[in-house]
Amino acid sequence: MDKIIDILDSIAYEKGLKITEVEEALKEALIITAKKMVDESLTFDAEIDRKNKQLKLFQKIEVVADDDKRLSGLEADEYNNLINKENFITITEACEIDPDLEIGDFMEYELEFENMGRNAATILNSNFEYKLQRFLEQTLMGKYQDKIGKVINGSVTRIDRSENTFVEIGEVKGMLPRKNRIKGESFKVGDNLKAVVKAVNIDKSLGLIIELSRTSPKFLEALLKLEVPELKDERVYIEASARIPGSRAKIALTSIDSSIDAIGSVVGVKGVRIAAVSRQLHGESIDCVEYSAIPEV
Repeated sequence: MDKIIDILDSIAYEKGLKITEVEEALKEALIITAKKMVDESLTFDAEIDRKNKQLKLFQKIEVVADDDKRLSGLEADEYNNLINKENFITITEACEIDPDLEIGDFMEYELEFENMGRNAATILNSNFEYKLQRFLEQTLMGKYQDKIGKVINGSVTRIDRSENTFVEIGEVKGMLPRKNRIKGESFKVGDNLKAVVKAVNIDKSLGLIIELSRTSPKFLEALLKLEVPELKDERVYIEASARIPGSRAKIALTSIDSSIDAIGSVVGVKGVRIAAVSRQLHGESIDCVEYSAIPEV
């Protein structure tokens, strides 16, 4: 088991994780394995000794008062499960071992992992992979949450019976639900799909899922920013936008530079810019207006 210590740095590099996250995943996996192989109700802790290349497992026992009710084995926890009295030792007994111990302290006994049975190593590896995947998902979740509202590209990998479209986006999966698809458009496996990141979620069975949308006003705005330099440079702003996806849309524009025509810059010469965006929205008609703070205007 200790051989795994030698490859922790390699695992961190390959997964794109911090070494502290890989170490935490291994310790959590060892504790879960110990609970499964020994007793779910016992308390364990794990330690990685990088200097001596050892992975250590301990059973933790809390020092309690001599009359603590949990010593009876009849007390229940907040989930109504019986509390294992083996998790506790009286202060009197503890002080016979170490006079400096006080109530609330913990005593630790090292356990030999090799004594847990032939399946223990297999279970540990499985739990370790699971924990690594959870850490990886959390890392990627933070990365893609920063992309909410931005356009990304991906390749369609499958379409399920509910007509949800699944997209490969680098190291994660994206899903374009049918409700977020423009009416009348369709995709097939292998197609390149462009959409805006709407939300980032973790599904118990599918893992990290990036929810995509092609119907959101944010998608229209993001496409325009890719097409119009004045929007990207923030010399022109989109103050408001509304869409009937695939049919028509309206955007309200304002310019911070009096020399720049907000509508003209977005529409482009002979409408070339707005037409390029419209083609990506299944022919959606896009109306550009000057923004006014007065609702009636």
